[in-house]
Amino acid sequence: MPSPSTVEAATKAAEKLKGALPALDSPVGMVQLGTGFTPEGLLDAELDSMSLNDLPGMPSAPSPPGHPMQITLGKCGDSQVLVVQGRRHLYEGFGMGPCIVPVWAACLCGVRNFVFLAVGRGIQDGLKPGTWVLLTDYINNLGTSPLSGHQGFVEDPFPDVSDVFSQELNSGIVNAASECGLDPRLGTAQANLGPELESPAEIAVASRNGADLVCASIVPEALAAAAMNARAAGIVLITHRAAQQKARPIRFAEVPEEARFLSPPIMRGLRLFLSDREELL
Repeated sequence: MPSPSTVEAATKAAEKLKGALPALDSPVGMVQLGTGFTPEGLLDAELDSMSLNDLPGMPSAPSPPGHPMQITLGKCGDSQVLVVQGRRHLYEGFGMGPCIVPVWAACLCGVRNFVFLAVGRGIQDGLKPGTWVLLTDYINNLGTSPLSGHQGFVEDPFPDVSDVFSQELNSGIVNAASECGLDPRLGTAQANLGPELESPAEIAVASRNGADLVCASIVPEALAAAAMNARAAGIVLITHRAAQQKARPIRFAEVPEEARFLSPPIMRGLRLFLSDREELL
């Protein structure tokens, strides 16, 4: 049986979205922004907004730095788009539900295309700070799955997630990003629990696993979307090189400002991509 708390919360959250965002009508996609990202340049118009913390199933505790916890309904061209600034993480101790409730609520409101942005730490050569990476695969090192306990809620209790990051969405995003002067790399992310950042030995293991970078999100959200037959894309901004022996310690407090500074070009690219309604329907 599905977990009643998460499924009930997602169902009630969908109704809350429809009530709090009265202009909501067949949105083509949802963009969820992680630490520090701002939607400047993404929307042509804002229609309605609400607090993410007001959704059923979401904790009222303070959000992590760089997460305003805001939902905005806006337009990219003629397309309605939900923009979620912030997310909950498994390491916060509230369980998996708050990580995926916004995704499932959006699915229940008709959203079929998701773009998840997060910050990460580069492992492989060439992934220096400031590099954008478009995910093609993932390694789930969180110790759990967002689908655990929800087999009765999703259509296929054992979904094939070999294409959890949609090739069609990736192709469209690459083309749109190039028009804004960006050339995202392609890569595999390993999602780690956190909140502590990885040790040099853990990074060595992640590299042997085939990971190009490490982060603490996107994988639960993308899996939740895929289980609802939606398409997902994951975009990671490399803000640091991952831990190495004798390297300068990573100062995560610098990350929100770096993500805010680098947001505008990728937002303009996503606006171009999401404006093409015919490609997304």
